[in-house]
Amino acid sequence: MISTEYIFLILVYAPIYVNGICNSQIGPLRTTECSLVNNFNTKQWHSCLTNIYIQQQSQGRHRCGDETVRYCNYPCMHEVYYLEANLVIDPCTCNDSSVLPASALPTECLSPDGSDCDWYKNCLERKYSCQGTPTEHMATYAKTFCELHTQHNELFSDRAQRWIDDARKCLQMALVPFVRPFNNGNCQKIRERAFDSYKPCYIRPYPEVASICHMTRRDWLRIFWTLKTAFIASAPIAYSSLQNVVDTFNECSMDTEANDFGHIFKEFKLTIDLIDTPWDNLNKDQSDQIAVRIAHQIARIALAPPQRWGWYAYGIPLTSMQHSPTGYKQMAIELLVADLPGIVNETLVPPVNITNVEFNEIIMRIENAVIKGNLLIQIDNGTYYVSQMTYCLDAKCYATTENYSAPPYAPKNGSNNNAYCFSIIFFFLFTCFFCNLIRFTALY
Repeated sequence: MISTEYIFLILVYAPIYVNGICNSQIGPLRTTECSLVNNFNTKQWHSCLTNIYIQQQSQGRHRCGDETVRYCNYPCMHEVYYLEANLVIDPCTCNDSSVLPASALPTECLSPDGSDCDWYKNCLERKYSCQGTPTEHMATYAKTFCELHTQHNELFSDRAQRWIDDARKCLQMALVPFVRPFNNGNCQKIRERAFDSYKPCYIRPYPEVASICHMTRRDWLRIFWTLKTAFIASAPIAYSSLQNVVDTFNECSMDTEANDFGHIFKEFKLTIDLIDTPWDNLNKDQSDQIAVRIAHQIARIALAPPQRWGWYAYGIPLTSMQHSPTGYKQMAIELLVADLPGIVNETLVPPVNITNVEFNEIIMRIENAVIKGNLLIQIDNGTYYVSQMTYCLDAKCYATTENYSAPPYAPKNGSNNNAYCFSIIFFFLFTCFFCNLIRFTALY
């Protein structure tokens, strides 16, 4: 199977020459032709596209001849699979008798430059109905990420602004091939393509001026929490796209400094006892979704609604499979808590005698709840007990401090009393039945 992941190579521009009925100055964009191109074994679809789109889509590998050329034909195998030579495969294959259905999409859907945040709604969602599927959450994330540039640009440094602009265009370019008339994809394929594009688009978006790896803590906090606010009321599965950007940042970030924004942002490592769960071994997606649910429940216990305060969590690996003193399996999560207004206003500076009374009170409620053993979290897929909490000193939680431990979990006395009462009742009923059986036998 041919991978659809981006492969970044150092290549010179490869000119794509104008041919057929695609005019170099006027297009038109709706033109699609079936023709042969060098280095491929048979004919394939070619779309008449703008030079700007082709350069953006190919990450700078291709262009339409010289700078005077505005439009040219672009081979399907270049656009869909990023391949320079190979066998032509679906959906790119065609022959002289192939006929394509007419596209009902507006012209602006076909060759975007990646800057229109409504493209997902007006173009992609118009062709594919993915409401109620995980792909819908992916589209929400993509649109929200795009709007970091159009609605929140003033929050970020110049370098972060450039990265956001390049990355949002890269994310959109990855999905444009699905609107082609020859491409009959589906919601699952769209979601897979989007997820394949996340990491390369974050790390090396064209033209590679900035990367997520170079984000400062200040910019990262604003980027992340602005994205997070779009998912406050969403189900945990909606967070998979958001978690991808977190994982990428944690993997490559060059920011090794301690958290200087402790007055508005805290990170914790929580050790969780798995009291009752249907899974023997949690995979990453499962642990991330459980972590989000636990964070929302802690927000409720701490009396800190997510509309005002930032809450997020994700699973992090333990060094080995661990068990609590009472024998329960354990997992670990990283919990993020933020003062949302403080993140976006001018208080996002290293603290200089800054005391955030409200924020400190919330953190103290969490500490006290752990110490008293009050963080027994019951959600629809199990029961979880926060048995330990430590403060993270760095973004990756390699260094920790201030260890808070809960009492070992034990079932409530009420549970034991109920079991005892049930056993007494059962014994009484059994005795009565046995006595009546003997009496009945004696009569006959």
